[in-house]
Amino acid sequence: MTKQRKQVKIGRLELDLRGIPPGIAAAAAHALGPALGRALDASHLATAAPDRPVERLDTGRLATAAAPAPGTLATAIAGHVAAYLASAPKRGQS
Repeated sequence: MTKQRKQVKIGRLELDLRGIPPGIAAAAAHALGPALGRALDASHLATAAPDRPVERLDTGRLATAAAPAPGTLATAIAGHVAAYLASAPKRGQS
């Protein structure tokens, strides 16, 4: 059985990384794309995501250590976003 992939296009992403050292924030932002791909695959979002574009999402706050490893931070952000998307109802459904 072939796994069906769904394309997720993110036009703009704003992260408020206040309190995270700039070098760690930059490295985490660089690692976020691959981490988000893994998190979306793991959450089975390909079958749960809405087919229509979503204009704006606010996934809320994510508690982290003051100076986490960049990969750890990217994985935490990606998991937070994927969990939010996977739990949101499809458009047109209540």
